[in-house]
Amino acid sequence: LAAEGVTVIFSYHNKQKRANYVLTSVEQAGGTAYAIQGDTSTPEGREAFFASASELSGGKLDFLVLSASGESPALNQDSSNDLLDKFLPQMTEGGTVVQLQSVPSHVMEQLKGSHSLGKYDNVAINKNANLHLLRTRIPEMEERGVRFLVICPPIVSDTNNVRFANSRDATAEAQHN
Repeated sequence: LAAEGVTVIFSYHNKQKRANYVLTSVEQAGGTAYAIQGDTSTPEGREAFFASASELSGGKLDFLVLSASGESPALNQDSSNDLLDKFLPQMTEGGTVVQLQSVPSHVMEQLKGSHSLGKYDNVAINKNANLHLLRTRIPEMEERGVRFLVICPPIVSDTNNVRFANSRDATAEAQHN
């Protein structure tokens, strides 16, 4: 997207090194990027991010990428839905809302009762519930000419979820992939 001229605006909580990597990657691809530090798991953090991102984008978005992840509905459903409420009116017709979803959380219903993900179970359950809630909003997105896309990227090795899984099973990353 950066090579196509898309301006990337993203939030990060406390992973400065990862934020710097994204900024550098986007700029090396010929794009423009802005990193806004804050905690979007709180209403105040979401409002601050929205205000900054809206100013930087001029109030127009082609893509909204949601990637909330946590062990509670507040860290998943509340964050994603509040950000969607805020940004959907700014989405251009033909735009796309992207939900990043871990593979285990995407197939959580199929895994129930047959596999345990250890400490990640609660995160996967809440991410799965978030996905279902966002899917109920597809008609609202479609009314605005906005598509909804779910992406299950490969594992990100420096996240707490991977550390939890790997602490119980050294093959967790390989199993995930």
